[in-house]
Amino acid sequence: MDWNRVEGNWKQTKGKVKEKWGQLTDDDLTTINGKRDQLEGKIQERYGLAKDMVRKDVDDWLKAQDKAAKIASSTRDERYSGDGPWARPRAVLGTRIVAHSLSAKQQHSVGECP
Repeated sequence: MDWNRVEGNWKQTKGKVKEKWGQLTDDDLTTINGKRDQLEGKIQERYGLAKDMVRKDVDDWLKAQDKAAKIASSTRDERYSGDGPWARPRAVLGTRIVAHSLSAKQQHSVGECP
């Protein structure tokens, strides 16, 4: 994730920023308004950290956000593709579940519905 995306989605992102740096106030977040230099300055001010340490902290946080977004995206893709562990049964006939995307072992474990 690049900083332009953070800035463009600031309303959604500021909650995550507040989770990471809880000493930042709502007024701080409004003032920051997605600007990285403002965020780093406020973190320095609230936590008393050196500029290079804050920059590294923000970089690490940004990488973690990117990684989390990729994981969420791949999970969502699996869930709606009809394959993988998120696959839904294709049809219900009486009390027997017919699930085309389940393996034989998984189908056996499904069995009869109560």
